[in-house]
Amino acid sequence: SYSLFDNLAIFSSNIFKGEAHFSHVHFKQKVAFKGKPFEEEQRRNRFEGFTNFYHAQFDRQIDFSGIEFTSAYNGKEQGNFSHIDFADEVDFDSSPYQSDMFPVSPEIDLRHALQPAITFNDTTFRKRARFKGEAYEKLQLGLVSLANVDMTNIEFYNVDWLREGSLFKRRAIIDEVILGSKGKNEQEKLYKNRFEKAFSIYNELKKNFESHLSFNEASDFFIGSMEVERKRCLYCENSSFIDKMRSIGGFGIYKLLNLYGESTFLPLFWSIVIIFIFAFIRAAYGICSDSDLACPCECSFQEKLFDSLAAYFQFPRNDDLWIDTLERIVSLPILGMAIKSFASTKRFESIR
Repeated sequence: SYSLFDNLAIFSSNIFKGEAHFSHVHFKQKVAFKGKPFEEEQRRNRFEGFTNFYHAQFDRQIDFSGIEFTSAYNGKEQGNFSHIDFADEVDFDSSPYQSDMFPVSPEIDLRHALQPAITFNDTTFRKRARFKGEAYEKLQLGLVSLANVDMTNIEFYNVDWLREGSLFKRRAIIDEVILGSKGKNEQEKLYKNRFEKAFSIYNELKKNFESHLSFNEASDFFIGSMEVERKRCLYCENSSFIDKMRSIGGFGIYKLLNLYGESTFLPLFWSIVIIFIFAFIRAAYGICSDSDLACPCECSFQEKLFDSLAAYFQFPRNDDLWIDTLERIVSLPILGMAIKSFASTKRFESIR
């Protein structure tokens, strides 16, 4: 710690068995953590304990491709790259190797996690920073936190994240997962700034992937930001009653009906459900749009289904029936969401 490197610094295939501290170190020339990717035993610089680069300063290019965190994730921080000033280009490139750079397999349930495995909080990337996985093995960033980082200069190639969601799986960040952690002291409160941090990360990731035309990923990160906001309204310590109602009646319904505007399947699903529900109501009450029939009971279920279909799409076959008016009102928000989903330009890239 607090050292100065005036010349080129190369770390080659070292093993750091205990804690490794590079905090407040100033590297004036190029730095490379090199491994031996083409040998039978592809050795990297292995960090087996906590590694700290906090507040280090790199004036020239830095290559972190030859590093590897070998310990299984136990819910606590294993590598701190926070508050670093990268003045030149940075590489986290795992493509020459056949093993993971960052921790991947947690030894605990993530719902009991306390901290991200690797943190880049408040780190500055003044030039290009590249996170790159190999052709057949993605670089896992699911346990990495990029809080308060401007991602304008960051490039992601063949990387992957955690997965959240029940019916629709999406990419997620560890900062969202630990918001619901059960491993914390029961007295610890969920304050607003923790939700804002996760929301900000999702927003930066969404903008980054949209700028590179990666709309599937951007869509997942937008859903993640909306989920964080919903959870903030519901679980945050200082949430008001109105916030909780917004979470359930606003965000909850929007998610259920259309996955926050990112699903083309859900509006179609709910449209079919509503059309059949109103067709069964017509059958139960003997309602039929054909006024020429002597008895509405003579109207077949197929006719009632066509009546419901026409009313749902705002073209009722009989303007005088109350059930047509009700169905038209119910269908309006779902039709609006469906039009928004299909009209969005990124739907051509991301179809759920």
